[in-house]
Amino acid sequence: LLKTIFIYIYIKMKFKKINNFIIFGGGDLLVHFVKKIIENKIPLLVVTSKRQLEEKLIFYKGQKFKTFLKKNKIDFNVIESYKNDVKFFKKNVGKYTAGVSFGASSIFTPRIIKFFDSKLLNFHCMDLPRNRGGGGFSWKIIMNDKKGSSLVHLIDSGIDTGDILERKNFIFKKCFIPIDFIKFNHEKNIKFADKILKKLKNNMKFNIIKQNKKISTYWPRLNSKKDSFINWSFTAEDLVRFIQAFDDPYNGSQTFINNQKVRLKKVKIYKKEKNFHPFQSGIIFRKSNNKIFIASNNYAIIISEVFSKNENIINNLKIGDRFFTPIKYLENSLLNKTRY
Repeated sequence: LLKTIFIYIYIKMKFKKINNFIIFGGGDLLVHFVKKIIENKIPLLVVTSKRQLEEKLIFYKGQKFKTFLKKNKIDFNVIESYKNDVKFFKKNVGKYTAGVSFGASSIFTPRIIKFFDSKLLNFHCMDLPRNRGGGGFSWKIIMNDKKGSSLVHLIDSGIDTGDILERKNFIFKKCFIPIDFIKFNHEKNIKFADKILKKLKNNMKFNIIKQNKKISTYWPRLNSKKDSFINWSFTAEDLVRFIQAFDDPYNGSQTFINNQKVRLKKVKIYKKEKNFHPFQSGIIFRKSNNKIFIASNNYAIIISEVFSKNENIINNLKIGDRFFTPIKYLENSLLNKTRY
């Protein structure tokens, strides 16, 4: 019996003096980190994108990211592609500038990385070298993966391939849909981010961990408008995880019934009914207490919310109606990679 043993080499690293930050990206964790920088009276500049400016902050009463920046009089620049704006980095990156990314909208080129002199970091908030790329918690739900990680790494010319500075692993408890993962993850990551800022501010040492590419995985970004169409040939278990992956705070998984496009949420597996033929998949065979029972190619699933536009139409559906997704929507998701 052969066992593969992975040996990590720890290298002590101490950042040079830092007297200002450039923060890249958007989202709730970035906002928390920025507020802590302001509390410590350290100068900062935010670089973001048009898409991220319009995103709503879950943990800040749903206000838009641009509203937070303007209310707090935080300097920010909108740059969609960093490689097209080298002049900005020449002007703003000094000898003691650290860059920190929270879902940066563009790839950092080797030339831009060089400006920061090994002081360009990324909060990935997922385990590495597994879970490189985007797609967030939807991929973890689809794969039934409950392992979590607060993690920050150096940025190099690859995608999430840089040396790891610090990590804290944990398990997602009682998390089923993206909003559950997001809330649990945020609690862990704000504490982790505070620790990282303290170490950066006080020039404390990090234990560098080289990533092992032999165990790496990469998953592309997802777009709930394109990638959430349901394939009714899935088993009940796969259907449940897929529908959960696009539940709150997203709009739900998409399919069609009675020639109208609908979005499904709030799903459970129902194993008391089984042995369906694949031809029965998608058929509503029972209604009870504002819930519908749907056949799959093994067990049944139960759905509690079916939206047409913004209206829950579950009580308008009838037994014998069938959910169905035309092949062109499924093929579009598989053939066309999501890009922002």
